[in-house]
Amino acid sequence: MVGIWAIYSLSDRQTKDSISQFASQTGIGKQVIPWTARADTAARKLIELNKDKIAAAIQATTHPTGSSPSMTNYKVSKLPDRILVEMTVAWKGGFVRGDYSTVVAWEIAEKNDPHARVTFDSALTRVEPKNARELNDYFFTKVYATFITDMGGG
Repeated sequence: MVGIWAIYSLSDRQTKDSISQFASQTGIGKQVIPWTARADTAARKLIELNKDKIAAAIQATTHPTGSSPSMTNYKVSKLPDRILVEMTVAWKGGFVRGDYSTVVAWEIAEKNDPHARVTFDSALTRVEPKNARELNDYFFTKVYATFITDMGGG
């Protein structure tokens, strides 16, 4: 275990990602690779592989009359007991066809249920509470399920 930790500590990001992914998938090294480090790797991999689907779901849920969604940016931050994934989705407005963006923050902790919420929205109409709940449900039932599998828990 000390050897795994030493290699991990001295590695570049790509090697750390490989070690984190290996630890999550096999359980070897899970004790020395922090949960937030493994979660960071799993979240970045998940977003990168599914950013078009996630962007489409964010736009369709928050602004159903919009179109042409694309994830223009995402960032994963490691916090002491959780990770925070911030995703920016650009899209076209429904009736006036303007350019808008929606930012969603998705918090994931090892021991608590994750939650997703809109933290910024430039649209002329606000995100309805029902749609905000549906967005959180989407992240919990669809995205989080894949995340848990990638973390070796499914």
